[in-house]
Amino acid sequence: MKYKIHLIALPIFAILAFLTYSAFVPVQTPVANAAFGISPPWVKSEYALPGTTITQTINLSSSNTDRDMKVTARYTGDKKLKKWITIENEDNIIMKKGQTRIQVNFRVDIPKRAGIRHYSGDMALRLEPLVKEQTSGVAIALGANVDIDIEVVGDEVIDFKISSASIDPITEGEPLGVNLRVSNLGNINLDNIKIVTDIWSNDRSEEHTSELQSH
Repeated sequence: MKYKIHLIALPIFAILAFLTYSAFVPVQTPVANAAFGISPPWVKSEYALPGTTITQTINLSSSNTDRDMKVTARYTGDKKLKKWITIENEDNIIMKKGQTRIQVNFRVDIPKRAGIRHYSGDMALRLEPLVKEQTSGVAIALGANVDIDIEVVGDEVIDFKISSASIDPITEGEPLGVNLRVSNLGNINLDNIKIVTDIWSNDRSEEHTSELQSH
């Protein structure tokens, strides 16, 4: 509510009006600082095929551990996409007292007849006390948004990224063990993939080509 006060014409009324309005302003009690984190803050796919399912685990963390907290979710965005989204155990996701981290599992089931286009939405996750206390202050809930970004395509796409690589301890005469962490960025399974590698000596005078088979 806004007040327009003419201070010159009515100085006494102005003072009384200010005092009366101030008397009804609620006083907020101090709230302790609480950190809230979310990782990753998205559920996304660039090459989703109709009839497939996308899963993503979201990690929530909080420094406010003095009570049981409940996770609530509120969606805004594409109405069709909303029907495809399921949050595992959505009505009973609890971060218990003393717990600092919890997982929220998302699943997006794309219908076989889904239109070939882009779908986007936003899921607001809030962390609120499981038992609401009667206080004179203002209750503040912690929260963060999950960006849901799905591109439904009509063709199969093979795409991947090598996130990390390491070599097992080398023993002369034994096969070389190489560990690769591969992220599937396409829309088909990467079972039994074969990767061709070129291995050089330190002075680059010798080259060895080998094939790595996933298992």
